[in-house]
Amino acid sequence: MKRHHKIGLTIASLTVLVSLVLAVPALAVESREGAPVNSDQPFLNLSEDDDDAASIKFGQNLLYAGNNVVNSALTDGLLFSFGNRMEMRGTGEYSIAAANILEIGGVTKKDLFAAGNLVHLTKDAEVGRDVYLAGNDIKIENDLSGNVAITANKVTFSDTTIGGDVNLSASQIIFGQNVSIHGTLVYNENAQVSGLDSASVAHVQTYVDKNAELSAGEIWTSWVIEVVGTFVAALVIVVVFPRLKDRIAAESNVQRFGTDFLNGLGFLVLVPILSILLMVSIFGMKAGLLLLMTWFLIVCLTGVFTGMWIGHLLIEKLFRSNNAPLVMESAIGIMIMGCIALVPGLNTLASFFSVIFGTGLMISCIRPSKTKGTKSVDESNNSLENPFRDQSKKTTVKPGTRKSAIKPATTKNRKPSSTKPTSSAHKPSRKK
Repeated sequence: MKRHHKIGLTIASLTVLVSLVLAVPALAVESREGAPVNSDQPFLNLSEDDDDAASIKFGQNLLYAGNNVVNSALTDGLLFSFGNRMEMRGTGEYSIAAANILEIGGVTKKDLFAAGNLVHLTKDAEVGRDVYLAGNDIKIENDLSGNVAITANKVTFSDTTIGGDVNLSASQIIFGQNVSIHGTLVYNENAQVSGLDSASVAHVQTYVDKNAELSAGEIWTSWVIEVVGTFVAALVIVVVFPRLKDRIAAESNVQRFGTDFLNGLGFLVLVPILSILLMVSIFGMKAGLLLLMTWFLIVCLTGVFTGMWIGHLLIEKLFRSNNAPLVMESAIGIMIMGCIALVPGLNTLASFFSVIFGTGLMISCIRPSKTKGTKSVDESNNSLENPFRDQSKKTTVKPGTRKSAIKPATTKNRKPSSTKPTSSAHKPSRKK
């Protein structure tokens, strides 16, 4: 298996793990042993009264979730299982599971996809075809007839016979007793392997982890390609959306930063869940695929929008200028992000921030604007300052003119006062 295939497996599995496990408390909390479930209704909420676990059936597909549960559900379609501590004893055509601690002992007629911190395939687990696993610590103790692909920190095999190929990407690989692999064993060359001599393996191949031994020139080349590619994407977006600068400027404050961050986090978590639920339904397959493709597109462009925001904020705060072109602001922000990506430790934090905040920022920027007939808040406040002021009459002041020289505007057709002024001759004189 190629390296980028392993990376894709890890990203996809951990995305499912993070997003769907976060949704588990909304469905269930507590410990129970799930009863076998089977129903012919196209949509049925199978939640139990004790609220310890919840399951929803879409046609022949079943979604099962809980905090600390034993899943014994039976279905002829896709079986989704998510939770904190999950023990799978059910049966499904395809099994997709994610949990912090996951113990698999059920029957999967075709392929098995699982991700978690601790993943354990017990001797009772049966899988008809291939197995795809991702996690921190993975143990396999059952016989498998198909291929096995694993990305993990530690992988342990014991009392197992595997009929197909085994592709591993791990830091530590342990072969216990009674391990037999009829296909080809492929693993990374820098892995710590123990017990391989006592195992029965038809063929063994190793590959070099290129990411672990990159030269300075290769690192520089990949960095330039990443930065230039991001800038080209930003240039295309600026050309297509010429008024995007106003939207970016409106988001450059503390209040909008928190709102965009929370919106991005919610979007990243909820959209994959909604996409999966649509895809397993009868009429929502195309809508689910479209929503998932939109999710991936937004995630790919988060670095572009984050770079625009950083560049605009930097020029606005340091140079006190809002007249810089968005292309120049994008170039500065993308360069700063690229430099941070070269620092070990900060690159992971920067990527985490860019994905979450960039998602919320992009959603805020692509929202439909107000209609032309709608007044802004500033215009409404100005109109309420002096409601009795005649807006049609304005007094213009020439430069250099004193305020005392400005005569107040006279009202036309003004009638003279009916009271006549008293002459000084009729006024009584004041004696000294």
